[in-house]
Amino acid sequence: MTENKLILHIGQTKTGTTSIQSFLHANQKQLELSGIYYAQRPNSWTSHRYLFHLINSSVDNVAEANFRERHALRLRESWKNYTEIKTIDDYWDFFKKNLVNDSCDISIVSEELLWELGKFEHLAKKNMIQLLANHLHQIFKPKNITIVAALRHHSEWLESWHNQMVKDQGNQMNILPFFEQEQAYGSLDYSNNLNDWLYIFPEANLKVVDFKKSLISSRPIGIMFLEILGLLDKIERKSFKLMTYPERMQEAIHPMLQAYIIRKKPNIDNIKQYKQKIRIANKMTQPILMYNGIDHPYTVLNKNILEKCEEIIKLDNIEHLNLPLLSSNIKNKKTIPRLLPHQIVESFDKVFK
Repeated sequence: MTENKLILHIGQTKTGTTSIQSFLHANQKQLELSGIYYAQRPNSWTSHRYLFHLINSSVDNVAEANFRERHALRLRESWKNYTEIKTIDDYWDFFKKNLVNDSCDISIVSEELLWELGKFEHLAKKNMIQLLANHLHQIFKPKNITIVAALRHHSEWLESWHNQMVKDQGNQMNILPFFEQEQAYGSLDYSNNLNDWLYIFPEANLKVVDFKKSLISSRPIGIMFLEILGLLDKIERKSFKLMTYPERMQEAIHPMLQAYIIRKKPNIDNIKQYKQKIRIANKMTQPILMYNGIDHPYTVLNKNILEKCEEIIKLDNIEHLNLPLLSSNIKNKKTIPRLLPHQIVESFDKVFK
């Protein structure tokens, strides 16, 4: 068992994780020169997404019949160039063998979907986290593990997650049933989620930060991530000079387009073509609005949902994490009107015809 330290970055989703991972991936060699190892991934993946699928492929007590097989399929797809890796044990062996670099004393594993372990299989959640802990504790002393999570204000997370589902997954569910679905999944219960991790990792250091206060800055988000971990002073000056900063990832679509799609539900014959139409429509939105003197920040969340989120926040006891109130500017946004501007509707209709 090594004396090295592990930083396990578990999310939350919609907190700049893709940009952080792209930064760590792009600067892996420079980080290693300073003793920081971004643990190896297959096929140059920027995150440790395979670990999420590996855990879900390995756990036993799941209710849904094809749950494990779906994740096993995703796992095999991500490892198609590794012919020597065939069994679940082979995947776990790769994971453990590539957690430590002899020239580094700190390792980083980053995957935001670890935050979502057990989302669809609640009864298996602690078993999933325990499975990960069992493997990690073979390599790292429990006290040398730091679990890092950035949290986003509940209503802003809901807004952003729905936006991504519309943009990337072709999900055209109205916002109220979407909210109720995520509430049933426990997605808005931050405290209980973190308590499950603390229960399985009682000796680990838990570092929880406010996404907007700690990671949003004029400085690159990868640098902010290293700063909250206390690693900036560890980076050698020559490495700083050679670092690259990938462009911002996963831009959201405009709320007007988001509202149009969930209201009119344009036909999806081909998801690739559908995403292309979304990109075209999104580029048109802001210029059309500005030309017509409409330049307000908007949200698809209505007053009813915002009030429900506030009720959830009051019950979500995160004070013990030194986060009494997560930052938000949602109240400065206007709810999308019931009637969308006709210039917007006409333009979108032409794109999605």
